[in-house]
Amino acid sequence: MADIYVRSSDGSNSDNGSTWALAKATAVGAAAIDAAGDAVWFSKTHSESTASTTTISVNGTSAAPVKLLCCDDTGNPEPPTALSTGAVIATTLDKALSVVGGHCYVYGIEFRAGSSTSNVVLALQGNPSSSQAQFYEQCKFKINSTGSSSTIRIVNSAPLASSRTQWKDCQLEFSHSGQRVLVYGNWEWVGGSLVIGTSPNYVFAAGGSGYSVTVRWDGVDLSAASSSIDIMNGQVSGATLFVARRLKLPASWSGNLLSGTVLAGVRAEMYDSDSTSTNYRVWIEDCFATLRDDTGIYLNGGAYDGTTRLSHKIVTTANCNNLSGRFYTHEFTVWNDVVSGTVDVEFEIVHDSATDLTDAEIWPEVLVRESASDTLGTWVSGGAATILTAGTDWPNSSETWTGTGGFSNPNKQTLSVTIAPRVAGPLMCRIVVAKASKTLYLHPAGVVA
Repeated sequence: MADIYVRSSDGSNSDNGSTWALAKATAVGAAAIDAAGDAVWFSKTHSESTASTTTISVNGTSAAPVKLLCCDDTGNPEPPTALSTGAVIATTLDKALSVVGGHCYVYGIEFRAGSSTSNVVLALQGNPSSSQAQFYEQCKFKINSTGSSSTIRIVNSAPLASSRTQWKDCQLEFSHSGQRVLVYGNWEWVGGSLVIGTSPNYVFAAGGSGYSVTVRWDGVDLSAASSSIDIMNGQVSGATLFVARRLKLPASWSGNLLSGTVLAGVRAEMYDSDSTSTNYRVWIEDCFATLRDDTGIYLNGGAYDGTTRLSHKIVTTANCNNLSGRFYTHEFTVWNDVVSGTVDVEFEIVHDSATDLTDAEIWPEVLVRESASDTLGTWVSGGAATILTAGTDWPNSSETWTGTGGFSNPNKQTLSVTIAPRVAGPLMCRIVVAKASKTLYLHPAGVVA
């Protein structure tokens, strides 16, 4: 496993890169000679820019990734002992920039594509021929061109959802509101921020038909963006699951979690994300419904974050039904101490209607261990037995809700499911909604009755 040195100020691609005195001048020059497990060291002052399409083809393997490392080269240590930031790899005009080939870990490098008014592509894992994993830390990805359709691509137009791209404490920057990230492979972004630049209309979308990807963000700072920014475009034909936790959102944010006409294979979940310190936010959205926290209507004595009572407001679309269009809430836990016999788990709802909801339109499900001798779990449903079974009205509830004074017909009902647990501990619960064009409020905590 070799050390390869890169420095634009005095390097030459005709040298062998084995020392700082014989450093390569460009990333492409280094990638031409790297092998699995090699470390490619970039000076913190390294800055390369080319007016041609640039493809950095590294040769790492899953067991021995190539390392592309920005370092402190003060005094020319070989190998360096301290990582740094500041190295820049850029293209100009409308020329694409890609990091392709094998597995790699990249630290402290800024990747910058384009300099014109034309469209340009910055691709991570550009056109890979096999599953790959790339990890970027303390890096920056910038579209420098102002072309409105310019994109940063997580895997470049190749249906390899098994590929994995991770960002840790990385920055993202655009130069036109129409620019975005297109995701064709799994992407995880932990820490870091969206730098403005120009705030995009939305941050990312799945790449297109035939793709199935997962996107996860934790602790990403979006606060510099426009207050109207949307997070994801949901009008894509590829299946996408997006889960975001503890984002910092722009002040007075009025944007959407999903923009466009949301298609059936898309679901987004965002938790504990706000522009302030509010810690109870939840927003779940798919083709069938939207679920959001609500502090105006809540069960008296019900769920709260320590000071604020709340419910979960569910608004279903015309696509919601009891066949292929069921909406599932996120899973939450209810503690159970019962280990023999049966027990009911109950959930409270309220809606504005003189007509009761039935167990064919909404019901709870609980994941239960019905044997003490193994860990097998069974989802036990409180819903109607089959799709041919006529729904039965849920019983009316005597619980008191705050905030329903504006309802014409406040209808309080109790949902329940009978289970036979044989192990004490937390029960995983969810509510299933199968009623089109309906608004209801759920108390997001169950009770073992």
